[in-house]
Amino acid sequence: MKLLSDDEFFGGGSAGGGSNLLSDDQFMGGGATTAEPVQNRSFIDDMTKKRAAAPAATGSDEEFVGAAAKPAPQASGGGFIDQAKKGFIAGLVDQNPQMVGNAMEAIAELSEPEGAKHAGDIIGGMVPIKPGAKVRPIEEAPKRLRELAEQVKEWGKQGSETRQPNVPSFTSIRTDGLSNMIGDAADYAGYLIGSGVGTSAPSIAAGVAGAAATKSPLGFLASAAGPSYVQNLGDTYGALLENEGVQKAMADGKITRKQVASIAAEAAVPMAALDAVSLEGVIGLNATGLKQTIVKRLMQRVVTGALTEGTTEGVQQVIQEAALDVAGGDKTLAQQAVSVIDNAIGGALAGGTMSAGASP
Repeated sequence: MKLLSDDEFFGGGSAGGGSNLLSDDQFMGGGATTAEPVQNRSFIDDMTKKRAAAPAATGSDEEFVGAAAKPAPQASGGGFIDQAKKGFIAGLVDQNPQMVGNAMEAIAELSEPEGAKHAGDIIGGMVPIKPGAKVRPIEEAPKRLRELAEQVKEWGKQGSETRQPNVPSFTSIRTDGLSNMIGDAADYAGYLIGSGVGTSAPSIAAGVAGAAATKSPLGFLASAAGPSYVQNLGDTYGALLENEGVQKAMADGKITRKQVASIAAEAAVPMAALDAVSLEGVIGLNATGLKQTIVKRLMQRVVTGALTEGTTEGVQQVIQEAALDVAGGDKTLAQQAVSVIDNAIGGALAGGTMSAGASP
């Protein structure tokens, strides 16, 4: 029996041998094709050839080697109009429900009885109840209100992460190039205008309805004050609870959650009054019929609305920052100044826009 040499076994065959080694393709099934010299071949060369022969639909390395293709990151929408739309929707369906939910939670805290004696005093002040009648525990109302508040806040949070501003503060505007600065400034202004109009919508709607019913600006003031108070209470209470300094003060027993709610409730009174007065001036229900050109009157209204609402929002933020200090907040003076300026700018932009829209 004749043993084959290495060359015969790997490619020469039993008939006549041969000195050329089979290529990988021939060895793995290339059949009788002529052997290809294997000089200086490498794994990379083989993969390059296979990649070139792959179907055109195979467009990435991940797909070629078999891994699932990773989705390309979606760029966040930019531009004045896009940010204005996003801000309006965020103000209307995100911020408003969250402010209302926070306000409900604050009211629940304030209505919570402080021990048995307080609960007895509350019950004693009620109309006498017939014997045998069912009476719900006095603690049940705050509990139910808290549960409802959580539902309202959760509703406001749905999708809110997709409606965040591209430029959240004037300090975030880039200054490394003129195009970047203009683009960021447009995004910043657009979002503030949209958000300001969206959050003002409930107060304006209530005020207009009140003015229509009473045929007087006083009807607007009285009707707009209610929704405005709820919004400012919720906004301030939420801001206090989110502050780390206030959280630490509550954890250390220096202040209670009920006291925080009380501080927010007191701060919301002047804030709501400022809102009602400024909104009445912004939409101009008491505007006189001055005989002016349309352009001149429009510009007057825009400037007046911007100054009025800008000042109002700035003062309101000062009040909120003061409430934060009373509750044990830890914001620095610089951070407080940035918040005040951002709110003043937002108020001015939104106020000017609403005045222009309401101008006859």
